[in-house]
Amino acid sequence: MKFYKEKIYIEKEGKKVYGERLPVIIHNNGYYLSNITVFEDGFIDCWGLKDLAQIESEIKSGRLLQNIPDDVELECSLGTIKSSKFIPKKSNEDFIKEIEDLINALNNRGTRRITCENSFKNYLIEPSELNLKSLTDAYNDLPSHQKVIFEYIDQKDPLCNLMNGREEFTLAYRKSILKHYFKIEL
Repeated sequence: MKFYKEKIYIEKEGKKVYGERLPVIIHNNGYYLSNITVFEDGFIDCWGLKDLAQIESEIKSGRLLQNIPDDVELECSLGTIKSSKFIPKKSNEDFIKEIEDLINALNNRGTRRITCENSFKNYLIEPSELNLKSLTDAYNDLPSHQKVIFEYIDQKDPLCNLMNGREEFTLAYRKSILKHYFKIEL
């Protein structure tokens, strides 16, 4: 079975402006699971079209959330979810970064992930202090829920292993990572 991503767009001045949905919790006399739509022109559909600064304000005010307190009800289109504990996947700060990166991705511009991947590749090719600092900065700028880039769990991800000091990066290991993940022979 193949799933197709829904094409979301609005028309502005006769042109289609594409977007993607992101899940969000709305706090407005209760908690509601919903979506916002981020468009390539930088506007976000959330109670009307808003820019990123307005969305950041909604997040900081507590109206748009990525987390809920313990022992509350969460309303969704299927019904009410009663939960004693909600474990969020990302923080509100990570959510803002995700929106920024989505706008960049929709416009075929670099994202934090691409910057981090390129910094990792540069470090593998030339493991200097300068390249390690660049990589560390790029890695630390990633939203926390996007730090596992190359494998499905962090214990197997070579970037996470480097950043957490879990593995020695010998020349042979660096060569194998470059070949496997970047298709580069060193």
